[in-house]
Amino acid sequence: MEEKEIYEKAVKHWGYALQVNQSIQEMSELIKELTKIFQGKTNPEAIVEEMIDVQIMLNQMEYIMKEKMGLAYHSTYESYFDKKLKRIEELLTASNNDFKAHKSLPKFCPRCNLELLWLSDRNGIVRYWCDTCQIFHEDKSS
Repeated sequence: MEEKEIYEKAVKHWGYALQVNQSIQEMSELIKELTKIFQGKTNPEAIVEEMIDVQIMLNQMEYIMKEKMGLAYHSTYESYFDKKLKRIEELLTASNNDFKAHKSLPKFCPRCNLELLWLSDRNGIVRYWCDTCQIFHEDKSS
């Protein structure tokens, strides 16, 4: 069987609702594996396996959306994809120097005094994560 045929048969066999639910489950398993990176328990093989599971389910979601939306799917997908990619490009261009500066300055948790993990810079607010306290810290002055 070809890949597309497998997706079609899976959706027809188990139905939309179960495949959407399975997609959510596979994404949560990937999230769980990615979260382990912040705990120092990275397992690259497990991450790759979960990425494949998610990709297979995304392919099935694509089949479902094409069936529901028909020809409108392609223009909608391309439009959103292009917008999202352009936004990333804009963020990279606008904050390239800021990103380097934030990564080079270690920050420490005011509660436990351990080094914080730099996460994001959005609207001038830099967010840091403390693994020990399990909380975010914001730095508006960076």
